Order: sequence, then structure tokens, then C-alpha cells
Amino acid sequence: MKALGELFNIFNKPEYVVRPGIRLRPIYYTDVFMVILFVIEDEVPLHRHLSIQFGLILDGEAIFKIGDREFKVSGNTFYYIPSNVEHSVKVLKKPLYALDFFIPPREDYMKYFKNRSSL
Repeated sequence: MKALGELFNIFNKPEYVVRPGIRLRPIYYTDVFMVILFVIEDEVPLHRHLSIQFGLILDGEAIFKIGDREFKVSGNTFYYIPSNVEHSVKVLKKPLYALDFFIPPREDYMKYFKNRSSL
């Protein structure tokens, strides 16, 4: 039987250290998309990936660099980063809570999910 949906508190999900200053909570995963809550206290260096990325800043402040443009972001800011566009984050007010969606799911974050849907 196909599931009709799920509800849970994202802050009850396990937290993993990606590297010092960057933690994540794997929220949800399907073959189509992935949802991750990032807790960022350090700079996210310039990088790119094939996944489309969009998300919502829940708390904190930062400077997002997307391509050649810079944006100051804070709570309730929505953002969209196209596939293969370089981007970085410089945190101004710690910690930065960012709820990110990746389409398709990023292979490098699959290891944080224990199964193919929510944890």
C-alpha cells in the first residue's frame, strides 16, 4: 500500500557533522528529491553540483554568493540555485539554519539517509 504522507519534527532527526562548523539533519529522500536541514556556523566554500537547490533560511544571517551575485539572507528568505552554478555562504549570525531541497538527490549526501524515505 502506498503511503499517504508523513509528519515529523525536523529537529528530532539525527544530526551529523559534515565537517567542523557544518552539520546536517537528513529529513527526507525519494528517487526524485532530497530534503536536508543544515546548521552552519562556518563558511561554505565556493562549490557547484548538478542538483537544482532551493531552500528556506529558518534562522541566522548570511551572505549567499550565487554565480556573480551576492545576497544578504536571514530568517524566512527563500533561495534558488540552478544546476551547476557556483555558490558559497558566509555566515554573519550563527548558527544559520537552512532547509535545503535538492533535485535530483545529491549522491554525496546519500550516506546520511538510512533508507529511501524519511528516517
